Amino acid sequence: MPDNDNDHNELRLKQMELFAARQIFDELNARKSAEFYIQQQPLSSIDDDDFTLRDYNYQRLGLELLVAKKLIRVLNADELIKTGIHISVVDVLGFKSFYQNLYESIPSTGNGARIIYSTRTGRGKVNGNIFRLNRRSRNRKVFEYLAKRPNQYVSKNKLWVIAGEKGKFDAEEADNVIIFNDIIQSLREALKNISPKQLRLKKRVILDAEVTLTD
Repeated sequence: MPDNDNDHNELRLKQMELFAARQIFDELNARKSAEFYIQQQPLSSIDDDDFTLRDYNYQRLGLELLVAKKLIRVLNADELIKTGIHISVVDVLGFKSFYQNLYESIPSTGNGARIIYSTRTGRGKVNGNIFRLNRRSRNRKVFEYLAKRPNQYVSKNKLWVIAGEKGKFDAEEADNVIIFNDIIQSLREALKNISPKQLRLKKRVILDAEVTLTD
């Protein structure tokens, strides 16, 4: 259990970094300058909710982590009232590389997988690990169906048909269960041993993931 807690805490810290780094990355590309202001997240709002406070803390702590890694400097950190947060990027190319690796390796929220995938080439990354699915393979057909419906429950019968099996899936038929389990296990292995919690198989199947399709 402690290991799970440590993994959870490490992921949250990375998500804080990603939250703050995304703002900086966007400004870098828009302004073509290593020094600029980013908008400070409000501490509260009229229609206040938990997300407002979360975003404020994610930005604040995320910036602290980026400063500690010497990727950026906050030039007006001592000002109590800010019109914006004055950022200086120490190494532009290094920061962009850091952001890209972080963006491709973790979900922005939650505990799901982070997947970036090209339906044209069958190549992608899952949690930062490169994978490739062969054209017309069973794995590719099943994965692309799920990837276009992330975080949605899909019936076993639907995936049975997508996988190219004949007839309807029968949960009372032992051979069908063995074949279906193999379909999911084979796909997990093709996706660099994605966690069973992220590609879940129970009464139905769900791909718990933040998915970006590049084409």
